[in-house]
Amino acid sequence: MKKLYALLLATVLAVTLVLPAIASQSPGDHSGGGTQTAAPTATAPAPVQVTAVTITVEGTAVTAPTDERVEKFAEMVASESIGFLAMFGIPATAKIAAVFELDFKGEIPAGGLNVPVKVNNAKAGDYAVVMHRKADYSWEVVGSGILGADLMVTATFTSFSPVMILVTDAADVTAEGIRAPKAGE
Repeated sequence: MKKLYALLLATVLAVTLVLPAIASQSPGDHSGGGTQTAAPTATAPAPVQVTAVTITVEGTAVTAPTDERVEKFAEMVASESIGFLAMFGIPATAKIAAVFELDFKGEIPAGGLNVPVKVNNAKAGDYAVVMHRKADYSWEVVGSGILGADLMVTATFTSFSPVMILVTDAADVTAEGIRAPKAGE
C-alpha cells in the first residue's frame, strides 16, 4: 500500500511540475497567439491611455490597444530570456511609456511619413525610443532621441500600427555607450 501511495504522489508531483511549462507561451513567440498565463509586469502602463501621446499629423488616428496587447508587449520588454531590449541596443532600465494603434489615411510619401510624437507621460531629458511592429511581427525602431522641453520625438513610418514608446533616463543611455542625439534630433 505504501508503494502505491508513493507512486501516486510521485505522479502528482511530476504532473504539477510539468503543467506550467506546457501552459506557458514560448518566449520567442511574438505573434499575438497563445494563452497568457503570466501576470502583467510592472512595466505595463496601467491603465493605458491614448492621452499618453499627442500626434497632430493630418490623416493620423491614435486609438487605445487591447489590454492583452499591452500585457504581451510589457512581458516581451521585461523578459530577459528574449533579450528584446538588448537586440535594439536599448538600456535595460527602459520602461513602456505608451502603447497605441496608429492609423494613417492617405498615401505614404517615398522615404516614409515623419510623425512628431509628444510623449506626455515622460519628462524633459528622458531618452525615448519609438518602435513599430511590422506586418511580419518583427519590430523596428522608427525614431529615438533625447526629449526636450516640448517632449517631442520624431518617428518615420513606412507602415502603421501598433506602436510602442519606451523611455529611460538619458544618463542610462550614456552609461551603456549609446550615442544619444541632441534634444530635438
